[in-house]
Amino acid sequence: MATDIPAEFPSLPIDGIIVGGWPANIREAHNILQTNFNHGLTLLRQEGGDPIRLNQTSERLVNDSVRILERMEESGVPAEYTYRCANAIGPLVVELEVAALAAEGMYVQPNLSALRKNN
Repeated sequence: MATDIPAEFPSLPIDGIIVGGWPANIREAHNILQTNFNHGLTLLRQEGGDPIRLNQTSERLVNDSVRILERMEESGVPAEYTYRCANAIGPLVVELEVAALAAEGMYVQPNLSALRKNN
């Protein structure tokens, strides 16, 4: 598994909390993202992954995460946080797709440097 993938999904920021904490919809959105992320990590750690499950998980991460992160940002979650989430999810998606190809007997060298921020 690539070292670019964090071991844990980013926590909701403390410094942006509205009085009384984040609204329920933001906490639920975070939980969905975290659950999908953890599911992807679990699949990567398994031996002999099923290419269909790996591809489905990758697609779900991309499709759900983009929509959820956009809505979170529109609801007042700091962009810095949504970018951290996207930067955690991106390498995981790449590794899931590489694992799916490997499970089908293909070899691909991922170019994760393209996913990193330009400094």
